[in-house]
Amino acid sequence: MSSILIADDDASTRATIADVLREEGHDVVTVSDGREAIDALERVDPALVVTDLHMPLVDGTELLGAVRKRNPGTPVVIITADGEAHARLQTGAVRADGYLLKPIDLDAMLAQVDALLDAR
Repeated sequence: MSSILIADDDASTRATIADVLREEGHDVVTVSDGREAIDALERVDPALVVTDLHMPLVDGTELLGAVRKRNPGTPVVIITADGEAHARLQTGAVRADGYLLKPIDLDAMLAQVDALLDAR
């Protein structure tokens, strides 16, 4: 299966996403902020990145830019609890490949992950 990088400052959310993706057979790398995620891109060539929008140090939008610069074909799914940010994601103001609103519907997440990985 595919390698997936998860960046979220909330340990519970990060663990839940990782557990579900590992159950599906994916190799998962987790980090707690965007800075760690950018560093991880030097070591890992993920097939997909799942990132929280609001994180300390480097947020999800900055991480999205770093992924686009280093790995332009890698899809990025942004997760957020911020309704206004969710609206910007829906309108394409932030050019992510997918988005999820917290609390995360795990079935919807799996459907997005599968669709994005299948499209590669």
